[in-house]
Amino acid sequence: MTKTSDLLLQQSGIQTLDLPVAFDLLGKGELDLAAAVFTKLLQSQPRLAEAQFGLGQVAVRRNQLKDAAQHFSRAIQLKPGMADAYASLGNVFQAMERFKQAADTYSKGLAAVPDFAPLHFNMGICLRRMGNHDAGITAFKNTLALQPDHVLAMFSLGNAYRDKGETAEAQRYYEEAVRIRPDYADAQCNLGGLYLVQEEHAKALVCFDAALRQIPQHFFALKNRSLSLFKLGRFAEGAENAMTALKRQPEDMMLHYHLGEMIYGLTRAGEAETAKRFAKLWTDAFPNNPVAQHMAAAAMGESTPARADDTYVRETFDRFSGDFE
Repeated sequence: MTKTSDLLLQQSGIQTLDLPVAFDLLGKGELDLAAAVFTKLLQSQPRLAEAQFGLGQVAVRRNQLKDAAQHFSRAIQLKPGMADAYASLGNVFQAMERFKQAADTYSKGLAAVPDFAPLHFNMGICLRRMGNHDAGITAFKNTLALQPDHVLAMFSLGNAYRDKGETAEAQRYYEEAVRIRPDYADAQCNLGGLYLVQEEHAKALVCFDAALRQIPQHFFALKNRSLSLFKLGRFAEGAENAMTALKRQPEDMMLHYHLGEMIYGLTRAGEAETAKRFAKLWTDAFPNNPVAQHMAAAAMGESTPARADDTYVRETFDRFSGDFE
């Protein structure tokens, strides 16, 4: 009986069976053919670690994580110094939320190949997910010591320091990340977020605009841009951004409240017709949202219910409960 892999190869017309061909097929997304070549190679070279590694990559693309872990483990057994296999196996364990196993795998990899920057970086991600931010910071710094232009490590350091409340350090790493890669939308957005909380809204807008040039529907860039615009009194622009962001995440109640505040801002600024236009767009887009219906009705000068909707009351309480004694 002809094996499936043999049949695929016969039908494809592939004549040369070697690793470059297999990895080229993998890179092109030809998963069945790539798997067929890797399998055929292992039939003639059972100890070919790279073929096991390739089958692991195929399994990852197919979201067959247990199979991927087995292939990467076999690759490591065959070639204990195979740094990519340790990194990939650890990543699979992270995807399965088996963080202790992931960290142990990265540690074993670093013992075998201490100068492999991706292992340090992946260890940092894993440690942060385990709640060990300080050790994560150390791992990211180790990454940069080996690869000074590792932008993802800079971004991750910025996030780690931001979460610790060390905004000056966070800003330094975000700024370095966008200096090296100005098109890094998430880094631009997070840097803008720091400027936003520091009330440096002109700088914040530059960052949000840079992020939106790369990803026009970037939710957090749109949301935070609307916050800065509100602070600058540019209510119509802010409302436009908030409406666009809410189409991406309509369940964000805080953003709904913020949109209502911008509509009130338009009313206070004497732009009643613009306020009513946004209020109508808001209620038409979210007919079942109690915050939109209640706040927009008030903004449009329409009668609001004698008693606010229970959901509106609950959301309002949740929003301001931190100020209640």
